[in-house]
Amino acid sequence: MTPLRMSRTGFAVLAVSLCVGCHLAGAGTSLAPSPTAASYPDEITGQATQGALSVSIQWPRRTQVIPTSAQRLSFVLSGPHPQSLDVLRPPGEAPVSVATMSVEVGTGYRLDVSAFDASPQARLVAAGQSALFNVKANEIAKVRIRLASTLKPVITGFSPDNGGPGASVEIYGQYLGYERGLMPDFLFGESSTTQRYPAQDGTASTLVPLDAVSGAIAPVVDGVSGEAFGTFTVLKAIAIHPLSLSVASGSTASFEAIATTSANAPFAGTPAVQWSAYAPYKGEQAGYRVAGIITDPTPEPPPYPGQIDPWGVFTADGATGTFEVAILSGRLLATASVTVTE
Repeated sequence: MTPLRMSRTGFAVLAVSLCVGCHLAGAGTSLAPSPTAASYPDEITGQATQGALSVSIQWPRRTQVIPTSAQRLSFVLSGPHPQSLDVLRPPGEAPVSVATMSVEVGTGYRLDVSAFDASPQARLVAAGQSALFNVKANEIAKVRIRLASTLKPVITGFSPDNGGPGASVEIYGQYLGYERGLMPDFLFGESSTTQRYPAQDGTASTLVPLDAVSGAIAPVVDGVSGEAFGTFTVLKAIAIHPLSLSVASGSTASFEAIATTSANAPFAGTPAVQWSAYAPYKGEQAGYRVAGIITDPTPEPPPYPGQIDPWGVFTADGATGTFEVAILSGRLLATASVTVTE
């Protein structure tokens, strides 16, 4: 019997060995050699012809198709001699279950496998069905079943489509875990998110992994990975152009955000950044903590220079002087200066 192996390909293949009149070796080992099929009739009559179906299950650990929440696998053998078998998940991080059920010589068998979670309603979380097969005396019948999740997560869009490591991304889709109280993960290429937030109403948010590279985003809910979607461009560096500007009070000035991708190429387009304009920090400024002491218990707020919109247009409708303009994308930061004159 081959253990049940899990992957990110959208399905898992379960291989089951059935044999009547054969000796089945222990789980994970090869079956004992059997005589050739020509030495035996297709069916045996007049005496008991029961054998065994041997199942070895490697329960899921992290990313696979069978959901992590699966606590019971139900095997139903239909055909001339129906049988059924339930296998409960034993304790442990990645346990192995071994089970058998009786099977007799016959034609037109089919094996159905269903996975259920531990909820009171025992929700069906994955299922699969074999093709029709025959069980002959002293022959090993190999049965393959594709076990597919019934609630495979789907991404339909995300915003923004670029950002630096640590930047927040809103992700839209279906079956992202909210309906089951689960927390989704997202794969940026091969990099998994380490910080994410509960999904609700088809929306989830996450942070770009620190080691992410540009590429598609794939959802992972309950250990099940959905199809990768779209292209997210990871930014490696950001900058502001120009580095300094002078503007008269009551007027406007425009700055531009530029970026470099994780592939060391110029980013073609406008990077998704947060703009801000503020008075530069001064160590002696009232209200700042210097050497652990508050310099003034009732500090005055720093001067207001004006406002800057999401496109980098600064409006000088505040105080005069030299101020800082900054852009932020996750852990990426760049600054410039603007001088407001009378």
